[in-house]
Formats: sequence, structure tokens, C-alpha cells
Amino acid sequence: MNTREKGKRAAVAVMAAVGLLLGICATVRSVQTSAQLEAEVALLTEQMQEKDIKIAALKEQTADHLDAYLPGRLYVAVGRTLELYNAQVAFSGNRQGYSFNWVCDIGRNLERKFAVTGEDKDLGEHTLTLTIYNDRLEPVWERETVLEVVEDRIRENVHILNIGDSLSDSTPWYEEVTRLSDGRVTFVGTRGSKNAMHEGRSGFSICDYLTETDYPYAGEGVHGFYNPATGGFDFSYYKETTGVHPDVVQIFLGKNGMSLDSKPGIDWLKEMVDNIRETEPDIPIYLVQTIYMGDQNGIGGETDGKGRSALNGYYKAEEDEKVFLWTKAMDEAFGEMEQVYLIPAALTFDSAYNFRAGIERVNARSSRTEAVLEEGMHPNEEGYLQIADGIFSVYCGTMR
Repeated sequence: MNTREKGKRAAVAVMAAVGLLLGICATVRSVQTSAQLEAEVALLTEQMQEKDIKIAALKEQTADHLDAYLPGRLYVAVGRTLELYNAQVAFSGNRQGYSFNWVCDIGRNLERKFAVTGEDKDLGEHTLTLTIYNDRLEPVWERETVLEVVEDRIRENVHILNIGDSLSDSTPWYEEVTRLSDGRVTFVGTRGSKNAMHEGRSGFSICDYLTETDYPYAGEGVHGFYNPATGGFDFSYYKETTGVHPDVVQIFLGKNGMSLDSKPGIDWLKEMVDNIRETEPDIPIYLVQTIYMGDQNGIGGETDGKGRSALNGYYKAEEDEKVFLWTKAMDEAFGEMEQVYLIPAALTFDSAYNFRAGIERVNARSSRTEAVLEEGMHPNEEGYLQIADGIFSVYCGTMR
């Protein structure tokens, strides 16, 4: 091989080497570019996920967190007034942003309630519709119910045993219901007086009636429904030992021991109802859906026997939610039971005004005054009379 051919081959080898190097560089660049693209795609994906999370959080903040409740049927007796309060029919963290529209051929759609007074000309069933709108005027909840105007009389004499707490411990609604019924309703029990006998015990919860609970007032000892032999609530034992034999049982409990979890209380209440049913399979049972508390001034103003705050740590929004959930849970558990009737005091009692109120200075250094609630748990007399209107109307609608 001569020198010229050797040179050509060397040149070819160099060119091949250069081509190989260029190919390697291109491959490296391609790998680098691919990796860079993958990194950029991953970054964009992460940014989009973060954006989606922020959008979802924003939607959650602006969503309509509102629920409402209406029973399937409402009664108003002739001469009585039924009022359904917006702030008690619905629950939301902020109910101020919603508008309530009540539609019915009778009654009035007012600023904070629906109100109707029973009249003879309106006897019978009417359709009542509630639509709730958000601040964008979008309907977020709607429900129809039957509003029935009934005669203001109970045809036969009836003896009713009420089991309750302080809201039915010798309170004025007993005598008012008896008066409205022209004496046909007689309340019976081992406590109280005259036509207002009862089994209401201040401070008692549903659980207290199921257990061996001592009632410290008036030296009563353990309540009469507790049977030591069975270790629980026993309606048959109560009747045998007290001689009280009612035609109807009413339970007005729930305020004491109430929590955001309604299930334990509902289970306890069902235990009472089931026990009564075992003894008296056909006896009518009325369940009062307990009332809402007053405003925060009333809650803070509620005092014990020593003048100290009786409801320390309680606040209106949470207490409202407890009552709302309890009211719905009662309907879900008992609303379809035969011979069980719900009395919707939670919706029909005016918690804004029917507690004791007074005049106070707006602050310690001011001469200006304002009307404020001084109590938030126990109604004033007008409040108990309003409760009586609701109870009597349901009696008239179901004792026919």
C-alpha cells in the first residue's frame, strides 16, 4: 500500500470517527432535551393540580352550605296562629345571605316567618311551599308540605301523661292546653297540681329516664319509671306502682344532653317509645321537637341559683345546629311510625322574642340602653302559651 492510499484510509477513518462523535452528541442532546421536556411537563402538571385544588377550595367557600326541614304535615286549629320561623326551619353558618319565599293560598309570607291563623272558612288541606334562594337569587332548597286547618275541639275526654325536663316541669302550657280544650284534656302524673299533673323533671335528659337516676328536688329519690328488677325504663312498672293509667303519652325531652351527634339520643328515645309500645301497643304517643335557645345575650344571661353563668361555653350557632339536627333526626326515626305524632315546637316557637328580656345599658359607661334577652333556655309565659297553641293544634288534628 502506497503512501497516498494510506492517507485516504486515514482520512476516511477520521471522518467516520467524527461522524460517530456527532451522532453521540446528537443522542446526548436528544436525551437531554427529552429529560428537560419531561421535567417541564411534570412542573406544568403540578401547577395545574395546585390550580385545581385552589379552584375546588374556592368553590367550597362559595358553595351553599344550607339545609332545611319541614314536616310532611302541619296543623293549625281555628282561632290559633301557627308561625314558622325562617331561622329555625333552615340551618347554615350564615343564614343572612338567604331569602325565604313561602307560598300558600292562606297565611302571610313575612320578613322572618310564615304566619297563618286558623279560620272556619279555610278548614281543610292547603299546599304550603317554601323556596330558599341564595344571594345570587338561585333556588337552593324547595319543599312542599300539607297545611291543614282543623276544628278547635277535641271530641272526647283524654288523659295525657307528659314525660319531660324543665320545659314541662309545672310550666304554663299545661293549663293553657286544658283551657283551650274546654277541659277535655287532663294531664296526669305524680308531680304538679290539679289539671297540670305531669312527669317533668328539671335537668333530666332522656338517658336519665332510662337509668337509676335520683331526682334531688323535693326528696323524690329515683324516678318512677325505673324498674330495679329490669334495670331500666319500664312503663308497665310505672303504671302498676303509681296507679297512673293515661290514654296518651307525650315525651317532651331532648334539650339536656343534646350534642351534634343525634344518634345516641335518638336511640335512647326509641328505647322509651318501644317500651311504651310493648305495654300499650295502641296508645298514641306524641313527641315534642324541643325548642331553640334564645340569642347569645340570652344564653350568656342564663344564670344558676348562685347567680353564675349557667351556660358557660355555649354559643348560639352550635346550639342551633344541635337543635336542627335533632329535629330532623326525630322526623327520620319516628315520622312514619303508626300512632306516633310529632309536635314541631322547634319550628313554631319564637326563639328571638319569647324569653325574658330587660333593659340594659349598651356599655358600662353609656347612658344609652337597649332591650336584651336575659334568659335563653326557659321561655317567658308568652313563650309557653305559644308552645300550647302548637300542642293544641296537633291534638285537634289527630284526636278526631
